[in-house]
Amino acid sequence: MRPLTDEVSIHVDAPAEQVWALVSDVTRIGEFSPETVAGRWTGGSTGPEVGATFAGQVKRNGVGPTYWSACRVTRCEPEREFEFSVGTRKVAVNNWGYRLRPSGEGTEVTEYYRLEPMLPMRLYWAVLGRARGRTNARGMRTTLERMKAVLEGSTPEAGAGLTGAMSTEEQQHQVVSATREIEAPPEVVFELIADPARQPEWDGNDNLAAIVGGGRISAVGDVFTMRLTNDKVRDNHVVDVEEGRRLAWRPASEGQAPAGHEWRWEIEPLGEGRSRVTHTYDWRELTDESRMAKARSMTPEHLRASLDRLAEVAESANG
Repeated sequence: MRPLTDEVSIHVDAPAEQVWALVSDVTRIGEFSPETVAGRWTGGSTGPEVGATFAGQVKRNGVGPTYWSACRVTRCEPEREFEFSVGTRKVAVNNWGYRLRPSGEGTEVTEYYRLEPMLPMRLYWAVLGRARGRTNARGMRTTLERMKAVLEGSTPEAGAGLTGAMSTEEQQHQVVSATREIEAPPEVVFELIADPARQPEWDGNDNLAAIVGGGRISAVGDVFTMRLTNDKVRDNHVVDVEEGRRLAWRPASEGQAPAGHEWRWEIEPLGEGRSRVTHTYDWRELTDESRMAKARSMTPEHLRASLDRLAEVAESANG
């Protein structure tokens, strides 16, 4: 029978501090893993520490079924190791983690998994271990290579278009925003944004055709799927929610991890049924070269077009 554990290592030209910050931020796992498409802290946890809990949204084999797994941090030594168990509150069935080791001027990063040696897991591994082991190894390699690309953005080898390869001035242009006041209360504006079925009504650039899957946004980790006017389909992974105040999501090709760019909405109450709304497009972490040209073409005018149409819909609904 195949061993109940395996690991993959890669060298990253980045200090352990930066690598640690990335591997221990479970809210970013969807940017890198081909199977875990989103993550969120749970049970009052807000960051990495032993005992902290989070949930990971898994799309099995990258195609489905999709489900949430309960996770608990079991090892947490900054700049050295981050490990978590997967299972229930009482029983862990699997463990995943990252080990960091200084290597020259960079860091050797090892991702690993370790199944618990309980009888059910041994039987599962005896039957499916060979195929699942190959999938896990490919997934770990993909995850590490994607992390490496982000972490090495400051080096020419990482490729033009990654955040670190750009000057400070260029990076400033990677965050585009527009703001306007709307004669409607925050709850009315927020509801129009949080309901994906309503989004084509206020899309000022006529990109959105219709909702395909998912419902009203309520929590980090939610995923809603939209069909675009060019007939492409995009999964949108929610990364920030404060009811009535802000929303943010990261788009991805259907069934894939988010590409790194983000759409954000922030709503400020002004009193007397009015709101100040800021719409932001942030592509500082975008790593997909095929999307760079469109990202660079985004201007405040494009965002303002959606704000203006949103205002029309919100003010009409507000009467």
